[in-house]
Amino acid sequence: MEINLIVEAMKFMVIGLTTVFLFLWLLILVLKAESRIVQRLSPAKLPAKVKAKRETEKEVSQEVAAVITAAIIQHRKR
Repeated sequence: MEINLIVEAMKFMVIGLTTVFLFLWLLILVLKAESRIVQRLSPAKLPAKVKAKRETEKEVSQEVAAVITAAIIQHRKR
């Protein structure tokens, strides 16, 4: 009787592993096909975005520095 249960368990194991293997194989095929379709439909290469160059001041004016310092002092007092 125990041998019969082991054989049944082995059958279920083989069926389960085969099912999982086939599902994963099918999933890989579908994803590869989808990738090929998307590559055909999308443009070859998009132009690179050009970053806008901002002119930055090398020195902060004394007025701006005073305002920043006052804001920091007020924040620390809270």
